[in-house]
Amino acid sequence: MPLEIRFSGLEAARNRIEANEGLESLAGLAHAATLVAHFTATGVVRQRQPYADTLRFFFEETRPGSLSALLALGGDLAMGAAGNAIYDLLKVVWKRATGTGDDGDVELNGVVYRSGDIDALTEAVAPSLLRGHAWINHHEQQIQIKTGRQILVDFNQGTKEYLKNEITEEGESVQDVSVAALNVNSRHGRVYFFDLGRTIPFRVDKTAELRTISNLSRYLTQYADRTGATVNIRFKKIFYVDGKLKRIIIYDCFGIEGVE
Repeated sequence: MPLEIRFSGLEAARNRIEANEGLESLAGLAHAATLVAHFTATGVVRQRQPYADTLRFFFEETRPGSLSALLALGGDLAMGAAGNAIYDLLKVVWKRATGTGDDGDVELNGVVYRSGDIDALTEAVAPSLLRGHAWINHHEQQIQIKTGRQILVDFNQGTKEYLKNEITEEGESVQDVSVAALNVNSRHGRVYFFDLGRTIPFRVDKTAELRTISNLSRYLTQYADRTGATVNIRFKKIFYVDGKLKRIIIYDCFGIEGVE
């Protein structure tokens, strides 16, 4: 079943869209879908080619009635379990990226996707999803993502603003946290903020101290063993425009005495 990208509002009601912005949106959404497909096939988060040939998207045709473009899933695994699961994962990731999804681990078709992996994929697709909103410049314009009769995601001016705008902390913070999730390869994960009562996604910066990843990994084990051990991190906060903490960038991770 193809992925239907349905444009509605303004000129789309006349079965046409502005070429530059419309094609930019299609390219962005196709790339965001490809990133999810690659992760489904390989378990690896990528932002650039090459992508797995086992799951690929191909544009097929357009349909009238507003304007819809069909993005068909092809490749060796397209008809198997991975092909069926990709739309469920795409829905989770795209909704989380636009502020309309839930946090935490996700179980889809018997497979548990850890929040750290989902957050890494969410961050990877965010630039492409923002590009996918290129056609949306008015509150009447909407892009609906569907499979058959099922609506996966609705994009509008609100989701565009959510993707586009964020506030970065000017300085840096130091806080005692517990490490809830970590993907060493992608350098993403989640830490638990006791003052907020929830986990926050993070990315370890490329310039972080050398001890950062190893210390995060060690305290993740402490978290899994439920020892209650915590560790200090030095980080920068990234906020949504509504003031909610969106994510953090970690530059160091060290013991309470600062000697680890």
